[in-house]
Amino acid sequence: MTDVTSASAPAADPIDTTGPTCVLCQHMPAAATTVYQVSGVLVYLRWSREQGPFCRDCGITLFRDATARSLTSGIWHFLAPVLVPLVVARNLAARRAVTALAEPRPHPVLAAPNHRPLVPGRPVLRRPGSWLALALLAVLVAVVPQVVGPGGERYDRAGGCVRRSTPLGMYDAVRFVSCSDMHDARVEAVVADWTRCASYDGYVIDGGRFYCITDESPAAGAH
Repeated sequence: MTDVTSASAPAADPIDTTGPTCVLCQHMPAAATTVYQVSGVLVYLRWSREQGPFCRDCGITLFRDATARSLTSGIWHFLAPVLVPLVVARNLAARRAVTALAEPRPHPVLAAPNHRPLVPGRPVLRRPGSWLALALLAVLVAVVPQVVGPGGERYDRAGGCVRRSTPLGMYDAVRFVSCSDMHDARVEAVVADWTRCASYDGYVIDGGRFYCITDESPAAGAH
């Protein structure tokens, strides 16, 4: 009769408890790193951070959440072209540190039975909010120049036009407009001395400069 001996399962590798432990779930191994987040609108700015150490799963979760929020709520600040790439670069460095770690295991003393690592959500570029905010910003960049005018065109120069801004029909309140809009006179020249406008119908003053004008109001055409 042959004796049958059952092979015992190999023992799990012991955990090195001398290393850092995740501050969120008390699992190991963990990397001492920091995840950043920025949000703001115009001049309002909020800068926050989460300091480790973090295990692999908690670190990836924080990286994805903080980076996605920065892309969604941080691009509306006037310093966004500088701040958001800086946050993304720092968070990518933190991500590299935690993804190099082994699978998290509970610390034999510090981890409670209900302690679990965070569950990473969808990657940053698979979250609609990350793309929606960037798409909206791109639309604003494309539309605003069309609203302001081609090349931010100015009309306080020769070729522009002037519209009377007071009920009395005086030019004491100067308003320069496009000649395709309703206007009363056309700017023919911009000079430093009003006497050089003698050959024109008149002149207006704005910012210390003299604008020689030719009257194009309906009343002038009626004469």
